[in-house]
Amino acid sequence: MTKKIKQFEESYNISSIEINSEIERQKGKINFDQKLELIFDGLKDNIEIIGNPYSIKNVRYTDSLDYESFVYEYKGIEIIGKKKNKTYNQNIFIGYYTDKNRYGLKLKKKNIPEIGIYFIIDTNDIIKVEEKLNKILSDKIFCSKIRSLKKYGFENNLNKAASSVKHFLFFKKKSIDEFDLINVNILYDFILKTLEIIYDAGLNDHKYFKELI
Repeated sequence: MTKKIKQFEESYNISSIEINSEIERQKGKINFDQKLELIFDGLKDNIEIIGNPYSIKNVRYTDSLDYESFVYEYKGIEIIGKKKNKTYNQNIFIGYYTDKNRYGLKLKKKNIPEIGIYFIIDTNDIIKVEEKLNKILSDKIFCSKIRSLKKYGFENNLNKAASSVKHFLFFKKKSIDEFDLINVNILYDFILKTLEIIYDAGLNDHKYFKELI
């Protein structure tokens, strides 16, 4: 007895037009990723070699690829700072962020990646993160200054409202569709303007920043 083949609706078919469209999309994504990498690499050189008004030192390129989906979770640069053994294991990440599942950071617009500047506690030791975070939270004046940045478009994670991952202290980010153009100069300007707001708010007097920039 011949087994009947189940008939599927036409909506399950993938046409040659759709196949070609997906191929072009994947080609574009590869090109986008490569350009991003070059931009962040150029940004690192721009900060370290050309210089900056904040004397930022020790900058490195970093990224994380999800090997299941082959999508970059993040891509960017880290400002490690001038001091090796920092009080809070602090650093600053400037980059492109696409994955909200691993770090629990909510994207401003659903499924649209973001570029931001993130002020973090950088250690994989959960006990150390808790210890460093508690030190920061005990400084009411510093925390008050962080919260005051909300009027400039910053978000903070002092009460873990933005993410359950305690590494993130505060950040300023934009969805990529808010940029007319993304290049080294635009991102460099974004960093300097963000740091200018932080300095004007007096956060740079705290050890978190004194040991970084």
